[in-house]
Amino acid sequence: DIAHAIEQMKAQKPDVIFAVGTYQPVSQLVNELRRDNINTPVATLSFSGAEALRTHLENFDQIYISTVFPNPKASDLPVIQEYREDMAGHELSHESLEGYLNAKLFTEMIKKSKKPITRKSFIKSTESHLFDLGGLALRYSAENHSTLLPITLNKVTKEAIVEIED
Repeated sequence: DIAHAIEQMKAQKPDVIFAVGTYQPVSQLVNELRRDNINTPVATLSFSGAEALRTHLENFDQIYISTVFPNPKASDLPVIQEYREDMAGHELSHESLEGYLNAKLFTEMIKKSKKPITRKSFIKSTESHLFDLGGLALRYSAENHSTLLPITLNKVTKEAIVEIED
């Protein structure tokens, strides 16, 4: 219930609001906050959908989103340049880049798996290889099945998702 959340925020006066959800409820929350003159910074996760969130916001003041992949429009990494070439004529976004890289990684995992591929052989192979996707080196292990890259903090503006430099 967004109305209830806003009332709580008015009463608590937080320094920052972390909103976790898809772009629809997050953008609705931000828009309602700003209509109520609550200008507290709002941060969310790439899971929200950076571009979709941006297109549904009415006010862009102090809105931030973290992403786990480089900027699809600006990165110099070879794999991101390849993505831009493959996506020529289509809209570039963090979401499509994430799908592109996931498909590329999964393809490499399958190629390196022992045939016939079973669940066990796939996991064993995945845990024993380094996957270089063209400037993005990813490694899994028996203890770690997550390849989260360094997190990037971005400012959401009317025009674009802008990476915040160190």
